Order: sequence, then structure tokens, then C-alpha cells
Amino acid sequence: MKKIFIINGGQEFHGGHGTLNASITEWTRQTLEELGYQVQSTCINDTYEPRAEAEKIAGADVIIYHTPIWWFQVPYGLKQYIDEVFNAGMDIICPNDGRSREEPERNYGTGGLMQGKKYMVTTTWNAPLGAFTQPNDFFDQTSVDDGVLFGFHKMNKFVGLSPLEGFHFYDVRKNGTPERIEAYKQAYIAHLKDIFGNK
Repeated sequence: MKKIFIINGGQEFHGGHGTLNASITEWTRQTLEELGYQVQSTCINDTYEPRAEAEKIAGADVIIYHTPIWWFQVPYGLKQYIDEVFNAGMDIICPNDGRSREEPERNYGTGGLMQGKKYMVTTTWNAPLGAFTQPNDFFDQTSVDDGVLFGFHKMNKFVGLSPLEGFHFYDVRKNGTPERIEAYKQAYIAHLKDIFGNK
């Protein structure tokens, strides 16, 4: 049985309670357990011990991150979690940057120990999809993954993880009607079944 570790980065701050990311975490857990996976999860708002979290990451076959995007980055609580946990587990996640003293200009980013394992990320946005896709709109037709999440993806590559296709929830703050959220829920569950149903 494959082991999946979910990190819920939905932070409680400034009127937001992280409820949508908590719901997405639960949809993920329930769907993957129904598909036969062993699932663990952590919420960054709860007390955690960094070394124990690093061991969960190192022991998983797939890491799934759920995060809102604040000011075009992951929120500070998730970044703090990553900094603390990855540093506490350097010996089991990524002990070095892959270079040798003999060839310091080669092989940077190849020292991670998570090769053969995968990760997936979901994001929640106030921005609508059109802000990313329409000519002359805010994100200049640059996708979430090629733009705002570029560094996040490189971080996961650095530790040896390979990406699975993520899922982005757009316009869920200003236009987060129950009908819209339900439609997203059904689309996301179908996405999970498509990716994980035959593994």
C-alpha cells in the first residue's frame, strides 16, 4: 500500500480560518483512503515536532500540499513549516546540494534523497482563472505553476521529488458560492481518481 502524507497549509489569519483548505484536505484523505492508500496529514496551525514531521515526509511515497496563496506566495506559516521541518530532517530528506568539491559548478540540486517519490500541490485563490489566461491581464498568461509556484516546484525538485499534476481553485474568496465550491469539489475528486486510481 502506498503511503501519502498531506500537509494542510491553510492558515488562520486576517479573517480567514483556513476552512476551504481544511475541506480540501478532508476530500483528499477520504478519496485516497477509499482508493486503498494509507494517509497521514498535518495542519500547520497545530503544534508539531519538526523531526517527527520530517520522518513522515521521508516515509511517504507521495506528499500532497494544500495551500492558499497570499500576496503571490505561500503563507508564512507554511513557509515556516517547510523551513523548520526540512532543516530538522536534512539527513533523511536532503543532506547536501549534490555538488562535489572537485566539480563545484555541476550537479547542483541533485543531493535530495526523495528520488522515486512524488508530490502534488493544490492552491486556492481570490484571483479568477482569467487573470492567468487572458491577454494583457494581470499574470501575463503565465500559469500558477510556471509563475507564482516556480520556486515551490524547484524546492521539491531539490529534495528529489517529482511532480504530479496539481489542481488550482480560482476565485474562491470573492465568488466562493456554495455551488461553485461544490463544483470544484466534484472536479477535484475526479482529478484525484484520475491520478491515483490506477496506481
